Amino acid sequence: MRFLIVGPGAMGLLFASRLKKLTQHEIFLLDYKKERAQYLNKHGIRVEGIKGQFHVYVPVITKDQVDFSPDFILIFVKAYSTKDVAYNL
Repeated sequence: MRFLIVGPGAMGLLFASRLKKLTQHEIFLLDYKKERAQYLNKHGIRVEGIKGQFHVYVPVITKDQVDFSPDFILIFVKAYSTKDVAYNL
C-alpha cells in the first residue's frame, strides 16, 4: 500500500516515521516548502522517546512531484488549514 502523509510537522513526522519503521508499505510525506523537503530528504527523521531512539528516511516530496495515486492520504495540518489542503489535493 502507498501512503501520502500531508504535513511534515511534529505529528506528521512522528506518524510517518513509525509507519515506516513498523511496516513494509510505501510512505511519502508531502510538504509545500521545497527547502524543508530537501532538508528532510538529506537528514531523515530522528525520533527520541522513552523506549529509545531511531532514525528513518521517508521520501519527502512537493505537490509537483506527486506522480502516483496513493491508497491512503493522511492529513496532519493545523485545523484551520484542513479545508484548503483537502480542496487542493
